[in-house]
Amino acid sequence: GYRVYHNPVTAVEAYIVRDGKILLLRRARQPRAGFWDMPGGFLETGEEPLAGLRREVKEELNARIVRAQIFGAYATAYKFQEELTSVVVLAFVAELRGRIKLNHENSEAGWLTLSRAKRLAFYHQQHAIRDLSRVLKEKSA
Repeated sequence: GYRVYHNPVTAVEAYIVRDGKILLLRRARQPRAGFWDMPGGFLETGEEPLAGLRREVKEELNARIVRAQIFGAYATAYKFQEELTSVVVLAFVAELRGRIKLNHENSEAGWLTLSRAKRLAFYHQQHAIRDLSRVLKEKSA
């Protein structure tokens, strides 16, 4: 016989840090409308993670990534319309170029200190911010 595997899908997120603050976007749509989120999304079939990150940032912010480095991978679940999907999120610390212009997916952008980044859309993001804080401290030491 054979087994059916319900493998996770891959997503990417940009943790954009400038002057000790992180760029957060307030979600305009479900799931988790009204919560803070990072720019990012699901990879398309065959898409390289960095290419997907660049595409998502361009779509959501109308800006371009000039530098990005992966700092973590997180297993999580994404629930939408009663459908639960297993997801592996690749988290990148990134730098932007260009003025931010939000698309329809988000209603607001804000720069918050890492310690004030609360009410996040997805559980793994608090862990990612903790890990990012550690990476940034090591980098500056």
